[in-house]
Amino acid sequence: IENNRYDDAIKILNEGIELSYQEDNTSDEIDWTEMKLDIYKSLDDKDNIIAMYRRLFILGNGILNYYRKLKTLVPNEQWKDFLDEMMQETNFNKNRSYYNIEAEIYAEEKDDKRLFKLLSSIKSDNLNMLMEYSYYLKDDYSKQLVKKYVTDLKDYAENNVGRNSYEFIASALLCMKKLKKGEDAMNRLVMDFRRKYKRRPTMMAVLSDF
Repeated sequence: IENNRYDDAIKILNEGIELSYQEDNTSDEIDWTEMKLDIYKSLDDKDNIIAMYRRLFILGNGILNYYRKLKTLVPNEQWKDFLDEMMQETNFNKNRSYYNIEAEIYAEEKDDKRLFKLLSSIKSDNLNMLMEYSYYLKDDYSKQLVKKYVTDLKDYAENNVGRNSYEFIASALLCMKKLKKGEDAMNRLVMDFRRKYKRRPTMMAVLSDF
């Protein structure tokens, strides 16, 4: 690279990438791919710059900065198909408590249908994601999301105790309240909790503001 022998450098990097892939060594594969990206930037090779960003996005299980960079590089008329294929090849981490790259991209793309499908698939122990993104869908999917909130909160309350858990329930109730007819569902659920968990004094204290 220092001597501008880019073809030779890329050949060696490709060997490193192949070896890393065979050894399932993602960290090294990312390092080699980033070096290739730097070379293509030096050469102003737009097609390969796009290819490297795309590969890095997939290797990183979704990296928001790379998505945003690609959106500036890929022609508008090709973007939707390009993004769909890249998303299908990416193994997103859906276990992150507050933040999920897949959901964030759907929100930025205003792809309400896919965002709703994703939120519908999450488990009750990942309520944070529902709280983070349900408001984006309040106009068209409030009814379904309120129903999911109620189901998931009942399940969460059944399996979690302690002040932190009860304060989390209170936060989720306030998020549900922002949806259409969410306040009515919130009030009914709080009444249900007061009947079912009346022997949990800390929970009753946390819910006293509702």
